[in-house]
Formats: sequence, C-alpha cells, structure tokens
Amino acid sequence: MFGTEDTSNMAGGSDNIISVRLWGVRMLGNDTWDLAGIGARSLSDLTAPFSQNSHVTIAIRGDASGRGIWQPVEYFVDSLPAIPNYGNSVTVTRY
Repeated sequence: MFGTEDTSNMAGGSDNIISVRLWGVRMLGNDTWDLAGIGARSLSDLTAPFSQNSHVTIAIRGDASGRGIWQPVEYFVDSLPAIPNYGNSVTVTRY
C-alpha cells in the first residue's frame, strides 16, 4: 500500500491518506513481501520533496497465518528514499 508513488520527474503526490483493515486474512508466497506499507515512494532524492504528508494506516487483527504457525514477511517505511521523510508516515496496529 502506497500513500503516494511518484514515477515521474515532474511532480509528486501529497496529502494522501490510506486506511486499511485486515481481519483474518492469510498472506503467503509473495515474491518480496507479503504485506508492505510505504507512506511515499519517489524515483530519486530530487523528486522526494514533491511527495509530502501522505499517511498509511494498517490495522491487523490476527496473526495472518491462520493458525499461528508462521509470520508473514512485512515491510513498512515512511518514505523511500528514507531521509528526510517529508512528513510521510506508516502506522501499524495489531489487535
């Protein structure tokens, strides 16, 4: 899940909000990650300032394995490139 993804060299995306609730889902067998949350992703450090203040919130209920046998591969980051994050964020809540 991306708050914004800038694949151009012209402009970004700012002030986006994504809220996701996952309840009793299974995640397994994906190539890189089973679950990813990224506040903002830009092609380069030069375009990163155009993607500001985007937020991803993920609420996860359960352990995502179905039986508690394995844990999914997760990746969460506020911004890519990471520093500075320009106010982008990812928040994960488990219950």
